[in-house]
Formats: sequence, C-alpha cells, structure tokens
Amino acid sequence: MKYAGEVIDLMACYPGREFRLMELVRHVSRGRYLIDAEKTRMQRGIQRAMEALRDAGSVTIQEPEEGSHGRTYTWRVTVPSHEAYKSVTHSVT
Repeated sequence: MKYAGEVIDLMACYPGREFRLMELVRHVSRGRYLIDAEKTRMQRGIQRAMEALRDAGSVTIQEPEEGSHGRTYTWRVTVPSHEAYKSVTHSVT
C-alpha cells in the first residue's frame, strides 16, 4: 500500500489520538505544496490505506457527527506485549 508506511509511522506514535485526513496528507507530503490533482491522489491513497488498516484491526474510523466535516482516524490502543506477558504469567501461577 503506497502511503501505509508513512501513516503507520505517525499514528502508531500517538495511539488513541484522532487524526483528520488533511493532517495525514500534510505528514505524508512533508508539508510541501500540492496541486489539486496531487492532493486528491494522495487523499485517495491514504483513505485506501486507512480502510486496509481498519480491516486489519489497527485503525478505527469515525464518521463525522451531524454538522461536522470529515472522518477521523485513530490508531487503536493496545496492551504492550510485556504487560500482556505479565498478566498471562500472573494468572498461571
């Protein structure tokens, strides 16, 4: 997936934080000016990456509330692996 790596790098650093599409576009483009065609192409690619990450269970997508604009994307908060290990080993002993 074309922009998945850049989006994962940003969102995984901030689990639970909501991102709007333009924030993700700005990160992937490194803040450079994009003509409309480039911006649209990048938005569609990022949306496809977000849908694939949602299907994998890594991202949640919130539809806008009534009167609001745009979806928000959130990296799912998970239990760190060492915490999961401690809880499993604690329950066994």
